[in-house]
Amino acid sequence: MRRESLGISVVAAAAVALFAAGCTGGGGGGKGGGAWVLASSVGSMLHEIGPNGQTIQTVDVGAITGRTLQFFTFDPGDGSFWLGTAGGSFYHLDRDFGVTGSVADLGNVPGGQSATALRESDGSLVVVVQGAGEIVRIATDGTIMEEIAGYNSLEYLDLDQADDAIWFNFRVDYHDHVGKLDRDRNLVVDAALTDSSGYSFPKAIAVSPSDGSAWFLCECYHCVGHDAGHLVGLDAGGTEIVHVPMGNIYGQAYAVTFVDPAGNIWTNDLLGERFVELSPTGSELASVALNSVDGFSSLRDGSSWVHSVYTDGGRVRKLDPSGVEIAHADIPACVYLVVQAIP
Repeated sequence: MRRESLGISVVAAAAVALFAAGCTGGGGGGKGGGAWVLASSVGSMLHEIGPNGQTIQTVDVGAITGRTLQFFTFDPGDGSFWLGTAGGSFYHLDRDFGVTGSVADLGNVPGGQSATALRESDGSLVVVVQGAGEIVRIATDGTIMEEIAGYNSLEYLDLDQADDAIWFNFRVDYHDHVGKLDRDRNLVVDAALTDSSGYSFPKAIAVSPSDGSAWFLCECYHCVGHDAGHLVGLDAGGTEIVHVPMGNIYGQAYAVTFVDPAGNIWTNDLLGERFVELSPTGSELASVALNSVDGFSSLRDGSSWVHSVYTDGGRVRKLDPSGVEIAHADIPACVYLVVQAIP
């Protein structure tokens, strides 16, 4: 694996163009209740949106990195950012958009945003590097802190922030598994989906902050038509606690799973063209008429920011806890959006 530093100077980063609209931002701390939105087309712009949908500032992060970016994570602990490319180049920026560390060309990073996760305790980033067949943890100064190898067909992961465990998917002899590595990186959960339950191709793993359970979408080969999708939940020990039919997910780029701070699960019902909230027991709590949501980030008050690539184009919406829109912002000239709420 290549570990070359990108060598971007803080002076060059400080020279980035910063455009203010409405009011000027004072760095990356962010306005509580708002959101950061990464928009990429030819270049990459980072937009700070206020709680009422107003644009506070726009930063040309493509000029900082010299790359078109696809991964974005905001660290509310210190207001810093992680930005990355599909080829595995990652950059850590402080709240004033100075580069504190970087690493170049680790390899192909699959799975969209679900291939990366922020470790909240130290601000490091955990990444699936499919080309190298590894899970890698990167420090904020660009140092490689961990390399976990030995698993095939890696694609998705998420962290249990309470105990530093990593949930991830892998394959053994063409059979799909969802596993959990403890803080010592022992495999303490190995759920063989194809063998035990008839499910396969797990997508978009998300860990609940309330109880450490893991949630993901997968295909279901014992269902009628053999192409139905299910939302599956495993408890912290790997025992299945619920599965809910969610429509055909085969080949869907927008098979996504999110868990909010209350432990409720948000996912796309691709058959009904809805975005739904489910309780940990599988009961439906809310439904929003949005088709193929590809971005979701929730706030502690139960509100959330969402983006639907089919319904909205460049629009991001703020929803109240019941799923009713209370604000929105339109992001110009974008092809790809990543949205993260600001606590």
